[in-house]
Amino acid sequence: MNIQNILDSSLRQKWSVSDFDWDRPVDMQDVSEKQQKNLAYVLLFISGIERVGAEFFRIHADYVDDPIASQLFNVFAEDEERHADAELEMAKRLGAEWHDLPWITRLTFKVVQRDLNNIRKSKYGSGVHRFGSTMILFAELGLDGIVMPTLRNGMNEPLQDEVWKKIDQDERRHIAMDYWLIENRYERNIAFENQTTNNRKLLPQIKNLSFPISLLSAATTPIIAIPGFLMVGRAAASMPVKASFFRDYWELVKNIPKRAPHAPELAAYSAPTNFIRNVSLFVQDSKLINSFARRISSNNKLAPSY
Repeated sequence: MNIQNILDSSLRQKWSVSDFDWDRPVDMQDVSEKQQKNLAYVLLFISGIERVGAEFFRIHADYVDDPIASQLFNVFAEDEERHADAELEMAKRLGAEWHDLPWITRLTFKVVQRDLNNIRKSKYGSGVHRFGSTMILFAELGLDGIVMPTLRNGMNEPLQDEVWKKIDQDERRHIAMDYWLIENRYERNIAFENQTTNNRKLLPQIKNLSFPISLLSAATTPIIAIPGFLMVGRAAASMPVKASFFRDYWELVKNIPKRAPHAPELAAYSAPTNFIRNVSLFVQDSKLINSFARRISSNNKLAPSY
């Protein structure tokens, strides 16, 4: 893989949020106002995830051993921030802004972003880099294979589709570099230990972090995240998620070794892969899921398709 070509392409095809006419009227006649608001809440949540992704790319930029790759990951961080800004604009057109999310949801994202930025500058940044070298691919494949198709299907709106095409263009380059990063980690002979060993090492690191309230935030983030994401969860439940999206996502994950042959030798690969496989099978086979889909179908104009 020629990463200089990816860098050149990223710089050449960089776009701006201001390229779009956000004042154009929304063309979603078949989607209820309530469902548009649900779409907006999910977009706001995804914009928060994008900013967290930007912090991971900055960590990779600091700890990767190739100067071109380092520059490229900084460009990717800018991409993620731009995606987040675009998703805020898309949500605004559908009737919701960032401050409409529960304060506890917004606080969760703020805490996670702050702590990742502080970890990047600490002696523990290299450990997060090693862990994220594999995990970021799972996340981006999920964004590309499940989240984006679901939102695009739910919107089916000309302006929004133009924006998604630009985001998808960036994400394809990100995913290509994610494969490169896995192989790069292997070639540097810093393969992950098994998941249990990693957890034993991370716990004392979290406990001894020197930046303010890091231990407190690490302990309380799950507590504030669960109620904070309930509203977004309810909104996401009304999305037109197809079981085939999960099946396709599992196929992407299953085929990772075809492009990154040494991925199975990294400890942070096996556990997420098994989890994703089980979730995919559950979504496809579960009577509970199908019953839930039928209930949504009877209550919403925009129904999931299975």
